[in-house]
Amino acid sequence: MANTSRSKRQQNSTPSLVQEVADSLGLNAKEAAVYVAALESGGRSVQAIATAAKTERTGTYDVLERLAKRKLLALQRVGKRTTISVLPPQTVRATLADQLTAVDVVLPRLTSLYQATVDNFSAERGVGMRLVELIQQMLTTDAVVSVRLTLGATGIIDIAETPAITQSLTPLLAYHKTKVLAGSALSSATATWFEKVSASLPRRRLPSSIFLPTSQLIVGDTVITIGLERGEVVGAVVASPSLAAHAAISFDALWRVAKP
Repeated sequence: MANTSRSKRQQNSTPSLVQEVADSLGLNAKEAAVYVAALESGGRSVQAIATAAKTERTGTYDVLERLAKRKLLALQRVGKRTTISVLPPQTVRATLADQLTAVDVVLPRLTSLYQATVDNFSAERGVGMRLVELIQQMLTTDAVVSVRLTLGATGIIDIAETPAITQSLTPLLAYHKTKVLAGSALSSATATWFEKVSASLPRRRLPSSIFLPTSQLIVGDTVITIGLERGEVVGAVVASPSLAAHAAISFDALWRVAKP
């Protein structure tokens, strides 16, 4: 029986398995060998794992710590003794799936940053009324197909110096059937405006757990991000098809979880 068990362990620890583990989990050869050895030994001891993986005992400690940080196994120190607990591969798969979900959430924003550096684009900084003028110019262009507006703690309405200016923006947004998505925290002026546009614009409110510090207006291939800079409302106007496309993807994802 002992020989049969030893034979099965030897089959499972073939070089091809170690290589497959390294490739699929993104480990180097040493980490993969230690991980496979830990599963084979049931996490009995560092020395047993080191022997099975054909690695030095001291170096194996460091490898086990890296594997523990990646939640492939668990380490517990009691005095000078280190206990290794192996986790079912299904648990590891669930952990990796959670990591991929987290990556999918942030990926559009990261891709936007990357695309903005390699794509041909123009950028302009707007302050106060100059920013209002830029927005009005874009909204009066018939070529614009869709407009998306995200309202954060610093909103598009905060840049308008008078109610008349705010009122002039509203019909332009309504003309393009602008989707308005509001975050959990709005300035008083923006909150008042958001309530008034319910009849003319499709609008939704994000859950209270989602806080948006800035506002963003997506007009065609242009993205305007509005925020505070040293107490002044400032807008970064970037004309970039790829940046606008990825910003629209993020907007649409938030729109689906928001409530009317």
